[in-house]
Amino acid sequence: MKKDSVDNIITELGYYLVKSVPTPNWDKIEVISEIITLTSQTSSVYFNGDSVIDFLGGNTNLIDKLKRLRAEMYKLSPNKGAWYTIKIIIFSSGDFDISYDYDNKPDFNYQPNDELYRLDFKEFPRDENSTPEWLKEILNKA
Repeated sequence: MKKDSVDNIITELGYYLVKSVPTPNWDKIEVISEIITLTSQTSSVYFNGDSVIDFLGGNTNLIDKLKRLRAEMYKLSPNKGAWYTIKIIIFSSGDFDISYDYDNKPDFNYQPNDELYRLDFKEFPRDENSTPEWLKEILNKA
C-alpha cells in the first residue's frame, strides 16, 4: 500500500507541474528541490525552444507535495534515510525522469545550521551504513 501512495504522489506531482505551466507550448519542465526538516529550496523552470522560464517559485503547494513524497518514500525503507535532493524532468512527450540524492549535502543557497540537520536525522533516522560522512560529522558535534 505504501508503494501505491508514493506512485500516487508522483502522479499528482506530474499533473500539477504540467497544469501549472502557463502555456501549452513547452518542451521540458525541470524541478530541483533540496529539502531537510524545516528548510527547503526549490527551483522550477520550463523550456520553450531556447527560452528557460521560471515558474512556481516558492509555491507552497509544490513544496508540500515534495515533502509528502519524501516522507512516504522514507516509510518504504526506514532507517535508510530520506532523500535530500530531488530532480524531476518532464518532457512534453509525456516521458519523465526523477532522480533522488540520499547522500550528498543539499546545495542550499545558504547553509542551514547544524541543528536543522540534526532535526532531519531525528525525523528520518539512518543506520550507520546509510549515514554519509558529512552528516556523521554534524551529528558528532552535538
